[in-house]
Amino acid sequence: MKQHRVGRPLSTAAVFLLACIIRVGSAPVIADVIHVPGDYPTIQAGIYYAGWGDTVLVAPGTYTENVNMLGREIVVTSEEGPAVTIVDASGTGSAFTFANSEPLTTVLQGFTLTNGAASCGGGVYCTSSSPTLRDLVLTGNTASYGGGIYAEYGNGPGIEQCVITGNHAGWGGGACCWSCDVAMSNSAVMENTAADPGLGAGAYAGESSTLQVTNTLLCGNQAAGDGGGVCVAYGSALQGDGNNVYASNTSGNHGGGIAFAGSDQVGILQNSILWGNEAAQGDQLSLQFSVELSIRYSDVQGGEAGVYVPSGCVLNWLEGMIASDPQFETGPLGDYHLQDGSPCIDAGNPDPLCNDPEDPDNPGYALWPALGAVTNDMGAYGGGGAGIWTGLPGWEPEPSPEPGSIDVTLVSNPFAGDLRVLISSGSPTVADVALFDLAGRIVLRRESVDLPPGGLMLTLEGSGSLCSGLYLLRVTGGAGSSPGVTCAALKLGGV
Repeated sequence: MKQHRVGRPLSTAAVFLLACIIRVGSAPVIADVIHVPGDYPTIQAGIYYAGWGDTVLVAPGTYTENVNMLGREIVVTSEEGPAVTIVDASGTGSAFTFANSEPLTTVLQGFTLTNGAASCGGGVYCTSSSPTLRDLVLTGNTASYGGGIYAEYGNGPGIEQCVITGNHAGWGGGACCWSCDVAMSNSAVMENTAADPGLGAGAYAGESSTLQVTNTLLCGNQAAGDGGGVCVAYGSALQGDGNNVYASNTSGNHGGGIAFAGSDQVGILQNSILWGNEAAQGDQLSLQFSVELSIRYSDVQGGEAGVYVPSGCVLNWLEGMIASDPQFETGPLGDYHLQDGSPCIDAGNPDPLCNDPEDPDNPGYALWPALGAVTNDMGAYGGGGAGIWTGLPGWEPEPSPEPGSIDVTLVSNPFAGDLRVLISSGSPTVADVALFDLAGRIVLRRESVDLPPGGLMLTLEGSGSLCSGLYLLRVTGGAGSSPGVTCAALKLGGV
């Protein structure tokens, strides 16, 4: 058995031993679960007494401390997630520090990191280390470089399913990469700011860094200088398969969505949406200092006119480009999911390697939150990584008025001939009725249907002529600004 350090008490974590045996060579090594505050009062103490492979399991609460991972190859995780487990750095340094070559198997997950204030990395400071940062909310942190996260030198952290919001820095309000390679996926970088010099409010990559971003929202960030969403500079590169949304970002100079400023990059941007960004030059994209960029299968507001391309730079506008309203809607994943009927559905790279995940219950159709068939959807909810989205940690929709109630009764299911449905409401109202196929297309619609107090038997004329298959009926109506919505799945024919 692994020897405990002097002063380390045995705890109820012993019950986990049989499930946590890890073999090194021929000798078994026992991995412990250390409880905070049950075994040790602080996260730092739990890490100090942790051995290789241990898990530091943190109960809900606010922990006012500045934590150093001390090179431990361990998992530090919360019991109940970031909404109720907070590390408050109290304005005295970074909330978490990785500065002892921590590897990818060092994992930090399930916390809110806030009130960090440091020269580099208010929320997380990472140097010459590559931990996994997962399911974190980084908010209210400040620094000169990397308000939320700062990473420098070598292979940096993997950032997965994180929300980086409301942070501030001069370089990289949300995140800053400095001579470092960072991979970010299935995350949201939103409403961060950068001032003086104001480069990369969402993220900044400089000094020959590589920032790989996939299935990520970079929205609502504000930079005084270049790159409201992202600024890529000094021989650095923005890579990844795309499937990102750059929306509603602003910059005082160049590149409301993305600014390539001296990156010398010959790259391809694809499967992404750039919409509603604003800048003095290049609302959606800006190229400077001999940059060559290729873009394909993306939705860019204004088309090529939304890109600033000065002398010496090259923009290759390739296949699959559109400039149509992406039709975002607010839902359980945030404000940038695609509505049914969006021109971005199935409009990404048609190469099967870029496909959306397939719904195992509906072969040939995408698994939600991707929509339509399995061809790549532009934006953060399409492509191979779309199936990982389970909702943003700590994100909750704004409370809304109590919706009106709508009840739907199908006369028969499966149905043959025209569909008949009984629709009733708690009070007289007006409803919209729509029938969708499994690709998310509206095949029949009845708008502004008056519902009397006793309900209405509605016949959807024309439904009997549709092809046999599965359909979704959606009825929307009710009083107030938040109407009731009721859906029902049904079959046409003998399928």
